[in-house]
Amino acid sequence: MSFSSSCTKREPFGFLAKLQDLIQARLRFMDEPVLLASGLESYLRNLGAPPVNVVSSLTSEWESIVGPALSKVTKPAEVTDGVLTIICSDSAWASQVGWMETQIKDAYFEIFKPTELDKIKIKVEST
Repeated sequence: MSFSSSCTKREPFGFLAKLQDLIQARLRFMDEPVLLASGLESYLRNLGAPPVNVVSSLTSEWESIVGPALSKVTKPAEVTDGVLTIICSDSAWASQVGWMETQIKDAYFEIFKPTELDKIKIKVEST
């Protein structure tokens, strides 16, 4: 089937006019400003990261999530695809974090309710 046979006899260029209208509408849309927050949300979502408010608040809320003792020897590294990576100063603290995984996840959900967190990954890095 050729391109011209797909157009009606009454409007041989009707398809082209509609296509041109769609292109113009898309170009107008692209010229409109986009809020930085919505662009950043989209970018983070594509990376598998949580929303901007979680990324920006996780460090400041860390003591509330893990408690004062663990907050001094651990830090959040990243949250990607529902996995929170925690860096510990030594293996003894890493074991403690492992034992407290359920409590840490519960505290995380209290602060960041609708976000996804399936698992905690622990890394040991000596400072």
